[in-house]
Formats: sequence, structure tokens, C-alpha cells
Amino acid sequence: MRITRQLEDLKLDTRPVVLAVGYFDGVHRGHQAVIGAAVEKARALRGEAWVLTLDPHPLKILKPQAAPPLLTSTEHKLELTAPLGIDGCVVLPFTPEVAAEEPEDFVARLHHAAPNLRELVVGQNWTFGHKGRGTADLLRKLAPGNQLQVTVVEPVMWKDKVISSTRIRQAVARGDLEDAERMLGRPFSILGTV
Repeated sequence: MRITRQLEDLKLDTRPVVLAVGYFDGVHRGHQAVIGAAVEKARALRGEAWVLTLDPHPLKILKPQAAPPLLTSTEHKLELTAPLGIDGCVVLPFTPEVAAEEPEDFVARLHHAAPNLRELVVGQNWTFGHKGRGTADLLRKLAPGNQLQVTVVEPVMWKDKVISSTRIRQAVARGDLEDAERMLGRPFSILGTV
């Protein structure tokens, strides 16, 4: 899996690109569904499947006191993503400038940075752009003007509730590693040097 920190590196791909976009903390079953859909669509196009994620977590920049403890470091997230069939990952540095970017400008920047980008795949609750104003519905409206298709993946459920990184953090905090495992799709783990 190729890793870059610049959207412009997607210009190097001559085949069609399908991009799964999200923060993907924990790479849980919901994230796996988004990434899996991108891989499936890329293979159908005989193209490349990429992931776009952010580093650091947006709240570390916007509201450091409210930033959640993460399930996975960026390095761990990449390690968990690699076996899912992804060809590459853009780890976009999240800065105050990125936070201030309007959703329309972000989609236009994606289109300009990656001329072979054909489709974006996101989760239903994904937000982007200034103050999180960009939603899946807005993305669907902006996509045709940027020659893009959009797939919005429905949430994955566990015990009649949407699987989320927040729910998994809560399960880990209360010591319920069985629930965490069911939502992650694998045992909870931490990557680090001992």
C-alpha cells in the first residue's frame, strides 16, 4: 500500500481512482464497509482503491480539550487498513487552513488534485469542510459538477445501534472487550513499542 501526505500524489495514477473518505479511528466494521465498497467499485472499474484520512484528529486542532482518546494511532490505522485491499492512502495533514475550507472548495480541490478520481465512498454520518457543514447529501449535490460519483454506505449496526468509534471507546473504558471486539470485527489492540 502506497502512503502519501499530499492529495496531488493521486495525479500519478493513470487508472480510475475510487476514494474512501473518513477519519476511520479504529477501522471498525462500519469503516470496513466503507473501505470495502471503495475496493469493490475500484475493481469493477479496473482502477485503484485509495483511502483519505486525516492526521491529527480534527478536534486536536479545533477543540483540544474535547479531543477523544483515539482507538488507533495513524500508524496503527494504516496497518489495519492495508489488508483490506487498498492500493494507497492519503494521510492529509489537518490544519486550521483545512478546517476553514468550505465544503465546495474541498470537493473542487479533490477533483483538481486527482483528475482520475471517479468516485467518493463515505459513511452516512461523514461531515467535512468548515464547521462540518459538508454532509453526504451536499456531497451528492456537488459531485456531478466535479465529474464524480458518490456512494454513501449505510451504517453497520450492533445491538440495534450504529457502530461508532465513540461506542467502542465507551466499551473499552468500561472493560467490555467482547462488545468492542464485535464492533471492531477483531480483538481490540494497541500498537506500540514496549
